[in-house]
Amino acid sequence: MPASTTGMSPNTQNDSNSQTYKGPNYWFRQIGRQEFPVFRQTVLSVARVLSQIKSSSTEMAQAVARDPFLAVRVVRMANSAFYSAGIQRVSSVHRAVIVVGFDALRHLCASVDFVEDSFRGIRLKSIQRHVLLSYHQALLAQWFAESIRDGAPEEVYSAGLLADIGLIHLLGMIPVSSVLALSTNLERHGLESQEDVERQVLGFASRFVTAKMASDWKLGDLLEKVARDHDVGDPRVKCVRYARALTRALAQDPEGRSVLAAREAIGDELKMSQMSLRRMIDAAARWARRWGCDYGLDEEELALFSSEGAAAAEPEAEPEIPLLEILSEEQGSSHAVPAAREPDDSRQLEIIDAIHALLMDRNRRNSQELWDLVADGMRNGAGFDRVAVMRLASGGRFLEVRGLYGDFDPGLEGLMVPVTSYRNLFTYCLDCPEPLWVRDESPDEIRNLLGPEVLQFFGSRDFILARVMGRGGPVGLIGADRRETDRTLDEEALRGFRRFWRCASVAVEVLEI
Repeated sequence: MPASTTGMSPNTQNDSNSQTYKGPNYWFRQIGRQEFPVFRQTVLSVARVLSQIKSSSTEMAQAVARDPFLAVRVVRMANSAFYSAGIQRVSSVHRAVIVVGFDALRHLCASVDFVEDSFRGIRLKSIQRHVLLSYHQALLAQWFAESIRDGAPEEVYSAGLLADIGLIHLLGMIPVSSVLALSTNLERHGLESQEDVERQVLGFASRFVTAKMASDWKLGDLLEKVARDHDVGDPRVKCVRYARALTRALAQDPEGRSVLAAREAIGDELKMSQMSLRRMIDAAARWARRWGCDYGLDEEELALFSSEGAAAAEPEAEPEIPLLEILSEEQGSSHAVPAAREPDDSRQLEIIDAIHALLMDRNRRNSQELWDLVADGMRNGAGFDRVAVMRLASGGRFLEVRGLYGDFDPGLEGLMVPVTSYRNLFTYCLDCPEPLWVRDESPDEIRNLLGPEVLQFFGSRDFILARVMGRGGPVGLIGADRRETDRTLDEEALRGFRRFWRCASVAVEVLEI
């Protein structure tokens, strides 16, 4: 695409291109030197699977396979010398999860950073958009493979998910001016012109970075073929290529000519009826919208694959996770920030009096009212946004989530978190006589115990956690943070937490619960 057609001036090119050309090999080396973050929702999904008493590798693979950042790391791990003898490559996320195992995933998720914390503004929005496209095309690719009775459609899904992994990583590294130039020109000229736009902005097509990653990181022969445009007659390659082309056409204009042309070509090549193809398109739109809701996309991005079929079925799609509020640092955001609760000493005293009155009145004594008052004191008295209450169950082998106050995932209510099968921060805290203030400055001994079991509740890594003692020993845990309003904790917050934590411990002894 000539520069006159793209409307790009040299100033919108990669800032460093005017000095030294940096090609795909250079960027591949830069990508390989960094540990890229993963989406917060992915870690929460992995934690949910780990917290279940009975969970399968299929459930874990479904959690991992929604995030290209985590998927590429897991497949790469499975093909490393530690896990593989080099006899056969692992090229699907499902197989990689089986090879790596749940313990490795637990440790991996405990050490990752979050995409939402690492990127902001146009950079974050571009990454989210292209990951959404990747997820959509992966679904279509798998369904196309199933329609031609492919023996391993999950491998085709993985190739579709990672087909743009080079671009997604580049969006996290190239100058923000280049990200803006890519976004602006793709919006102007359409996703079907993506490779031409990339050559104008970056000087090369991102698929060459993908091909290098597929080859050197052993991500699968199918992905490498797709990235290098090799074996285009291979039915599996066709599935990924057609899924990618249809996804981009749908994102541009769901009723446009490009969609009609893509549908005709897919029907002819894969011997698929237009009715079956339409059902696949509608289903992919619903799943993509559900992904967008879970992963915090705004309404503009959620409408990317809107169609009559998707809209009609939308009432049935009930996202488990509410929309995340993404605050932009590089550009303004339209999301409203909840009002911060400021510490209020008088309110704290009122609630402490209410707890005392509860304990004095034998007819009113019950544990639920106690925890409601303690949570009210921590939130409206001490200024916390969220409070979680967990009680030891099954002979001390699990922590059962008994109360969530604030903006928690409602799916966590009633969850059973294991505390005896392996050591984590919850286990550590049950042995600590004083509350733990967990933050970036915490000792390595504490931060190394921050597994996904904990992060699914307190993903901000700035929270206070303490055991609640009964007459016979610990009866559970209580934790609080200010994640909802994105405020850091301070000494005043710790004092307020201690006040109501002590009240809770005394009350538990009196109530003998």
